[in-house]
Amino acid sequence: MRLIRTTCKALARGADEKCGKFKGFKTYVRDFLKGHKLQAYHWKNFMGIASIFYLKVLLEYFVLREKIEEFLTGNQTNKLLMAVLHDIKIPIFLAEVKALGLVSRLITGPLWCLLEDRSVHIMDMNTHYLELVVFFDDALQDIGKFMKGNLLPFGDATLVKQDPLLECLLEDWEHDDKVVVFLNITLPGSKEAFC
Repeated sequence: MRLIRTTCKALARGADEKCGKFKGFKTYVRDFLKGHKLQAYHWKNFMGIASIFYLKVLLEYFVLREKIEEFLTGNQTNKLLMAVLHDIKIPIFLAEVKALGLVSRLITGPLWCLLEDRSVHIMDMNTHYLELVVFFDDALQDIGKFMKGNLLPFGDATLVKQDPLLECLLEDWEHDDKVVVFLNITLPGSKEAFC
């Protein structure tokens, strides 16, 4: 949470006009975003726990992690920017971001699509919740398959938006072992919420 909070404060529009570097960072990542077919980043001032589950923010943090580090290296003119540079170098923080991004993109997002789908009757949701509970057991048995996007909560009916952000989340990363640890904590907790 600290990584997301400080990065929002330092690099989001209107968050900290005195110490932040929104305009400089926006200019710095413009070509990178275009090259990866991404639109401008969507960070906002940190608004508490809700900011952590803001899907675009999580995915963009993970995709832009190296650009944030490059931009801030030699450009930390105050303690806020030094704190962000320090935190962005800690793999455990980024592993948490990736784990939350995977859960948000592969589980929570598709569940919301089902909930908002007017063709799905409320009485059918019991079946989908049961599928979700069984999915958590399956994912815990093969977290690697889940991390690759090959294990989805509602089978072929799972609606997952394919884009460069998702592709980045599904790629192998040198610290995926840490992501597995967080998923081993997050998935059982999520299952308990539905039981």
